[in-house]
Amino acid sequence: MILKKLQMLRESAVENKEDSEVAQQTYSHYDSDNDEYVYKKKSFGLVRSDGTKIPLKNPPNDNKKLPPKKSDAPKLPDTKSKPNKRLTDKEKEELRRQMMVDAVHRDKERSDHLKKHRQDNQKEESKIETFDKNFVHRELYKGQSDLKDVESRLKTKLNNIQRSSQHMNSNFSKRS
Repeated sequence: MILKKLQMLRESAVENKEDSEVAQQTYSHYDSDNDEYVYKKKSFGLVRSDGTKIPLKNPPNDNKKLPPKKSDAPKLPDTKSKPNKRLTDKEKEELRRQMMVDAVHRDKERSDHLKKHRQDNQKEESKIETFDKNFVHRELYKGQSDLKDVESRLKTKLNNIQRSSQHMNSNFSKRS
């Protein structure tokens, strides 16, 4: 019985154009009512609700089969490294003089940078020396000197109290 169903499925697959490819079949869940396996064809890609495959409009491009395209960019001429010429004594002497001039110039630039850096450091140190370490202490002392009488202390305490329900019920003037 199962063999007959398999033959029928194979014949229907050959008749259908879209299903002419080799069909892979998988078992679905075992049906205990009729003790038979139900075969379902695997379908990949775009599939209609009835299970038929929708053909693609454009065939897939196989880049592997096509030869690589030649670029239209002009090729650079082959540049081989030229063999090094031996320098003459005059050329060597000229290069040495130029190197000495460059060394003097670099040394002068270096000394200028160091002078500028030292001057910047001296300016920063002079700013630090002019900083008054007792400034904050004096300002705090001035602020407290105004609060010597009891009335001014009570006013400041009034402003600093947190206004929760407990503080509103308590008498703040009795606290010292």
